[in-house]
Amino acid sequence: MGQQNWFIKKHLNKKISNSDYANFISTNMALVNNNTIFKNKDNELLGFDFKNDTAYHFDAIKFGAWLRDHYCIPRGVKHIVEDIKTIKTNKNGIVSLNKHKANLYFDCTGFKSVLMNKIGAKFKDYSDLLPNNKAWATRVPYKDKKKQLKPYTNCTAIENGWVWNIPNWERMGTGYVYSDKYVTDKTALKEFKNHLDSKGHDYSKSDFKNIKMRVGRFDDIFYKNVCSIGLSAGFIEPLESNGLLSVHEFLKYFLNVLERHDGITQYDKDCFNEKCSKLFDKFTDFVAEHYAFSERDDTKYWQDISNRNFLKLAKSGAILENMTVRYDMIQNNDWFNSVSGEHYITTGMNFYSKTNHNIQDRGFNLDNILIENSYRDNLVKEWNNIAKSKTTLLQFLKKHIHKKK
Repeated sequence: MGQQNWFIKKHLNKKISNSDYANFISTNMALVNNNTIFKNKDNELLGFDFKNDTAYHFDAIKFGAWLRDHYCIPRGVKHIVEDIKTIKTNKNGIVSLNKHKANLYFDCTGFKSVLMNKIGAKFKDYSDLLPNNKAWATRVPYKDKKKQLKPYTNCTAIENGWVWNIPNWERMGTGYVYSDKYVTDKTALKEFKNHLDSKGHDYSKSDFKNIKMRVGRFDDIFYKNVCSIGLSAGFIEPLESNGLLSVHEFLKYFLNVLERHDGITQYDKDCFNEKCSKLFDKFTDFVAEHYAFSERDDTKYWQDISNRNFLKLAKSGAILENMTVRYDMIQNNDWFNSVSGEHYITTGMNFYSKTNHNIQDRGFNLDNILIENSYRDNLVKEWNNIAKSKTTLLQFLKKHIHKKK
């Protein structure tokens, strides 16, 4: 009942910040606000499960190399380092890559989707729904690692898009995601550096990489004898860091196909494509809502977003259905069975019912709710006191992850 109770709390006290919602609902926010972490073996911080409620920032390149050397190759995977110069095809798909022949190929060539494009797979473009198609990315050093090493990714909206900040052990990864329809690459870089200046970052020795993003997905992610994984299958801008999750889920779905039998039928491909497409469209819907709920209008970029007809632009029935159904759920604060984090996003962006009809229609006892909310506020204070007494994230990582450093 905590979610519903907060909306009533806010209705009775308009001065309460929307950010109070997350603090009121989530135990984890006490750790976020105090930049601490610990293994909660005795359930000292009620509701916080270290195993299930923590994730990791890691270097994807190093992780890939580790998987190759310590997991794949020891299990018999043959790693061939070779540029693809010739691709032979027939009506069934790929026949060979250079001199290498196989029955099945995975396209992991990133945005280029070399194999999928070679066999004529059709791409579904989502650039009308999701506005950004470019990014400047770089790395900046720590000035005060104890304070700057945070247990979360931070996203900040600026003039023509948004900036991510991901603190890894050795440095911080940061980047500006924007639309080149509204700003040139040169101006975008200037806006990005201005933002870094405002945060006190030193980028004098940093390399800036410009990335062009292709937003959308293939109609059939598994087409003929090619299964596309990762960026080659499709991409949603990185606002909710969905890329690695989609790789994991798509591979899991593919393993389910292989477990049924040795061969792969068209029915198997169709079911695989349906599951992957629905998951991808669900992510697309979720990211698009971040823009749909925005009230910012200080630049042409944000003005156009506020006037965008998201429902009309949605090119997938799944996206359209999700957006309309969730609109009603959010307006009515109907999150009783919600397990996603969407209610945090929407409440933070000031999108929820501002009326008291929910109190009356649902027959809530206001006196009981006031008592419950007072208890909850005291509980939040207790959570923060517990969190303050724990080790900083830096100390925790030194002890448990980076023991030699």
